[in-house]
Amino acid sequence: MAHILEKNFKNTIHGKLSRYLFLLLGSASIIFVLLLSFNSVSVRRYNENMERVLCLNEFYIHLDQTYAALKEYTKYGTNTSYDRLQQENQLLEKRLDELYNMEISSTFFRDMQDICSMVTYYREKIDEVHEKFIYDKEKYYQSDTQRAVSSLFEEASGIYTAIGWQYKDLHVTLINEANKIQLELNEKVQAAYMLLLLLLGVCVFLLIIYGGKMALMISKPLRTLTDAAENVIHGKLEQFQVVSVEPPSYEEVTTLVSAFNLMLSRLKDHIQTMEESAEKTKALHEKEKENMKISTLLKESELKTLQLQVNPHFLFNTLTMIAQTAYLEDTDLTVELLHRTAQLLRYNLDYSGHSVSLAYEIEMLGNYIYIQEQRFGERIEFDFILDERFHQIEIPSFILQPLVENSIIHGIGTYSTNGKIVVQTKYLEESRTGIISIIDNGVGMTEQVRRQVIQKLDSDEEQIGKIGIANVYKRLKYFFADHCTMNVFSSEETGTEVQIVLDIPEPRTG
Repeated sequence: MAHILEKNFKNTIHGKLSRYLFLLLGSASIIFVLLLSFNSVSVRRYNENMERVLCLNEFYIHLDQTYAALKEYTKYGTNTSYDRLQQENQLLEKRLDELYNMEISSTFFRDMQDICSMVTYYREKIDEVHEKFIYDKEKYYQSDTQRAVSSLFEEASGIYTAIGWQYKDLHVTLINEANKIQLELNEKVQAAYMLLLLLLGVCVFLLIIYGGKMALMISKPLRTLTDAAENVIHGKLEQFQVVSVEPPSYEEVTTLVSAFNLMLSRLKDHIQTMEESAEKTKALHEKEKENMKISTLLKESELKTLQLQVNPHFLFNTLTMIAQTAYLEDTDLTVELLHRTAQLLRYNLDYSGHSVSLAYEIEMLGNYIYIQEQRFGERIEFDFILDERFHQIEIPSFILQPLVENSIIHGIGTYSTNGKIVVQTKYLEESRTGIISIIDNGVGMTEQVRRQVIQKLDSDEEQIGKIGIANVYKRLKYFFADHCTMNVFSSEETGTEVQIVLDIPEPRTG
């Protein structure tokens, strides 16, 4: 594919985009250069006009300074004033030559000729004053000499005034000419800008057409591929036809279409092979499903049987205890006991064979323990040590009550004083494990008996007609599968702890 793209670079999307970018940058560069050129011309012409005006202003400044130097020289006749007069006169001549050589207009040239003539006459008067000082220096303070110098100065002053008036006319002429030139330049620049805008519009129009054509050549085959892909997404492989792209098209698009057609062709072959294989294994899967359904029904039936074993046993013991209490105690306590018993029976009726939260199971266990506290009085002390961080988990109902009842019957039922049963929950954050413990300080059991109890937890024989940890363990295993274990810790004369360990992937604070 890389060889094809390299060989036909001109017909690739990369090649087209490169040419498109080259045209775009080229057009922008040409327009930028033209704009820069027009701006440079405008600035240059403006600077020329400003230089003419400044040159004329400097001419008048030097004329004025020459007049001031002449006035000082006629008054004092010193060499210093004469040197200053000569220096200003040279600068005046320089500016006059610059103005005379400017080709602005015939009117300006004519006015400059008049000024040149007057400046020449003005310099002659200056020379006459200087000659008068040279030849009549010894007679300078005589009245005749002073009158002659004053007369020459008056004549020079008249010429200075005439040049000043001529300067004003020349200044107006120069300003008008500059404005005229600037207006003409502005018109040309405006026309140039309009031409450039037109050129820019044409370039943009051509680039839009070129880009639209290129986009169409890319999007049209991609739209065809998209439609074909949507059919595949919706599972309409049987409607798939080989995707074709009308020329002209780019090499990348042609390669993409060819790869898409090949992929779908292989996909159809693979699906066909899978369907044939599925037909062969369908009967086996149906058989496995039937076996799993039968196994599930058996487990559900067994779980119901285990749950139902709890109900008559609990009811018999509770009603017997209430009857004894009613015989011995007053009616208020009997009413409370009946109320607690009714709550337990309602719990049993509503949730028998269902799951409840550990928090609710412990709450209902509290009713049972209250009844037992009234029954045994100070013989047995009940205590709760709870870690509620995992109490939101679901467990089978009536799991804890049989374990507490076993502790009473087999652990401390024969004690006359100092019996104690603790219901404890604990969450181990590192291992994400929840532990539920029923702990008593009863008679306990030997290590041999403890091992026999653990070995018989999974025994079906142990479940017949008995209520206790085997029943609880069986229901927990049905509910939690491999995420639950049960431990029994005991020794003689020190008591027993029945421990339920649950795996809790994502506990939340209760």
